[in-house]
Amino acid sequence: MTKITEIMESVPYTCRADATVGDVIRQLADAHVAGVPIVDAENRLVGYITDGDIMRYISPRKPQVYTWCEMMPIIVEDDDPVEDKARNLLDRPVIEIASKKKIFAEVDWDVSEVADLFRREKVKKIAVLEEGRVVGVISESSIIRYLLTKILPDEEA
Repeated sequence: MTKITEIMESVPYTCRADATVGDVIRQLADAHVAGVPIVDAENRLVGYITDGDIMRYISPRKPQVYTWCEMMPIIVEDDDPVEDKARNLLDRPVIEIASKKKIFAEVDWDVSEVADLFRREKVKKIAVLEEGRVVGVISESSIIRYLLTKILPDEEA
């Protein structure tokens, strides 16, 4: 039984809850990652921010229809250009748009437990905790790469 500590990234990229979205966008680009755990001053998990969260905020939204009465519907369009939305987002605290759902694995979990968590939660990356503090990150692709090295002959892996 393989523990996730054998395949996780043990020096994870994280950001603080008081970081701005602009800070996090720079961090995602510099580190070539799609998301990072958000931690407090004690390195405890408070949420997760991904490029998908940022994209949901800046992407155009469907027109909203409000009715005061059937004769006078009010349609509110989202006319703001993506660039303006992105510019307005840069100085906001990252925690405002991040997922506050705390999906994590513990360091003593085995690979099959984490694989099941990925399946149930439909996420791509999970923070790994030890005594409540973020000590690593594990991704679906890390598990797949690990499994391929175990089941494929050396020349194919």
